[in-house]
Amino acid sequence: MLRSMTGFGRAEETNGEVDVVVEVKTLNHRFLEANVRLPGVFTLFELDVREVLKEYFQRGKVDVYVSVVPREKKWVTLRVNENVLHQYMEIGRRIGEEFGLEGEMTVRDVLSLRDVVEAEETRGEVEGLRDVVLSCVHRACREVVDMREREGKNLRKILRSILKKLRTLSSQLKTEAESNLDEKVERLRKRVKSLIQKLNLNEGELDESRVMMEVALLLDRFDVTEEIGRISSHLDQVERLLRTRRGPVGRKIDFLIQELNREFNTLGSKSQNSRISSLVVEGKALLEQMREQVQNVE
Repeated sequence: MLRSMTGFGRAEETNGEVDVVVEVKTLNHRFLEANVRLPGVFTLFELDVREVLKEYFQRGKVDVYVSVVPREKKWVTLRVNENVLHQYMEIGRRIGEEFGLEGEMTVRDVLSLRDVVEAEETRGEVEGLRDVVLSCVHRACREVVDMREREGKNLRKILRSILKKLRTLSSQLKTEAESNLDEKVERLRKRVKSLIQKLNLNEGELDESRVMMEVALLLDRFDVTEEIGRISSHLDQVERLLRTRRGPVGRKIDFLIQELNREFNTLGSKSQNSRISSLVVEGKALLEQMREQVQNVE
């Protein structure tokens, strides 16, 4: 199934104790890169969330935002760090004695002191919320996948349209190349005949096999049959990947586009025909259009 790499999903769940909201956003990226944000003590679920993501995504940048809001109670207990408070009191006494300062600390003053009041999160109760949090993550991921598949259908239409143009162009290249090769054969035949006449040689005085070898070497420099055949083969592979329903295909298509570019470059360097050169330029432009679309295919 062809999928886009851009998508968004949002899910909400509650179990009577908490309200959970999960948002998942994905963007294109060469590999799977996940950024998971969980509140406070719920970070202990991060590895579980990452495992869930691997079930749904194989490529792309994935941002996950999880919000957990308790309905009646919080999983945080406040306690006084008496050791720190005693140190503050001792320092206050010494400052008063040394500099002759007077004054008393109020409760407000104590609460404003750093590290005097500490928050302890009760992980035991949070563990019981693992299922509801992960269930919400699953639902948000499924929404993302649905969006990516819908966008994937549009991408497939665009890619098939470009592929159709490339097939037409490949057929034109084949026809033009065959015609061009026939012209070159005839031109070489006339040149060989002209050379024989200029040198006042009889045909029997020439090493025919040697002449044919030289002609074949010259023709091979201009023969693009193999390149056109490989272009056709690569286009067939792209078509099969667009039809497949097994796993991500973006990187495979991207590789084939690179191979197609290589064949077009070779074909362009071999040809001295202006029509073929024009078709090569057009083909490379179509490949660039395809490459831009494939960057967003998983």
